[in-house]
Amino acid sequence: MSGTQWFYDGKIVTSPIFNDKNLRIIKKRVLQIFSGLLPRMYLDLGCGSGELTLFVSSLVNPLEIHGVEVSNSSRGQASKLGIKCVASDLNQGIPYPDSSFDVVSAFEIIEHLWNKDVFLKEIFRIMRPGGFLILTTPNLLAFLNRVLMVFGYMPFTL
Repeated sequence: MSGTQWFYDGKIVTSPIFNDKNLRIIKKRVLQIFSGLLPRMYLDLGCGSGELTLFVSSLVNPLEIHGVEVSNSSRGQASKLGIKCVASDLNQGIPYPDSSFDVVSAFEIIEHLWNKDVFLKEIFRIMRPGGFLILTTPNLLAFLNRVLMVFGYMPFTL
């Protein structure tokens, strides 16, 4: 068991960006990008319990929805929602063949990884030519995050 899996095992991981404001922004951007496109395969890296994965897939309308999640509990929840979910420590690779996915998303997980180079290389390896990557990361320079750091707290997404 990897250190990453040990940390997350037994926890239900929900998306920190799953709130009304952020969902409106995600919906607007995703609809702008994918208008008129018909992606077949969608993969959400660090899919957690699957709620955000299903939200994005409802906008993209892929034929298949896949997820990668290190937490056994969260992976179980995502699988119950119909997501084809596999276990993997994203620091070490992504367990899919080359050119498998039209759309890959990674919502606010890259900052948790210690091997970002492998992660990004793997994403481009599994994406089909002309595929799309949706990648987000928290804004450490946001006013609230700066205030939290002054008081010794790690920033988080509201």
